[in-house]
Amino acid sequence: MSDPFFHVFRHRTRVRGVIECVSALRIGVGRSSDALGTDLPILRDARGVPVIPGASIKGVVRSQVEALLRAMNQSWAGDPFEQGGSDEERARAGEGSAAKKAKEVRDDIAKNADEASRIFGRPNLASHVRFADAYPVPGQEIAVEVRDGVAIDRDLGRVSGAKKYDFEVVAAGSRFTLELMMDGLEERQEGAVVAGLEMLNEGFARLGGFKSRGLGLVKLVDLEVSGLRGPTLERFEHTWDEFHGSRLAAFRRWAGEATKGAA
Repeated sequence: MSDPFFHVFRHRTRVRGVIECVSALRIGVGRSSDALGTDLPILRDARGVPVIPGASIKGVVRSQVEALLRAMNQSWAGDPFEQGGSDEERARAGEGSAAKKAKEVRDDIAKNADEASRIFGRPNLASHVRFADAYPVPGQEIAVEVRDGVAIDRDLGRVSGAKKYDFEVVAAGSRFTLELMMDGLEERQEGAVVAGLEMLNEGFARLGGFKSRGLGLVKLVDLEVSGLRGPTLERFEHTWDEFHGSRLAAFRRWAGEATKGAA
């Protein structure tokens, strides 16, 4: 397995591009308390500008990669809500010196961290992939639409009482910046991230809320790749086609060998 830690700088790869909304997009903030406003507003920053949190993009990409990894081996993408060990074992882990506990945590990560956690992190391990918040591309005014919705009675197949509401969406055609950083990953691991981005780009995954209503279809355009390679901080650049092709090939080779070995 790959080294999941950060104590050696190997290389840092940055992908930049644009998220273009093919359909309307909704990143919501829950129900508004403003009686005169929209029932379900979209997320905005302090300036009132619509924003897509990096966590929202990462969540979609990670979920797609985890599904791919589980298809190869169920243990390669663990349950994030599962707590390993018995209560007694976890209690013992809390005893002893800080140095001892730190070593136990590092040993546990090195031995037991699944493939998804080695890429995207887990509670005691930082992510090797960082997604920046996505803002409107410079010079673009984002159009926000207000749409109507109603609650449906599932038994009668009609509107349930007077449960009408409205919600905001970012209009189709809106463009947001995309930036992510991958730190020290092997080519096959970068290929896993590329595969997750590809699922989003090809429409097999969607972004944001109300996806079952047709929202959240996006494509990724104007992608470019650059980075630094250690220890001399040598700069490198790739075209997206070159990077996409080589990393996906590495991921597919590894996936083929791993599944063949498990068969």
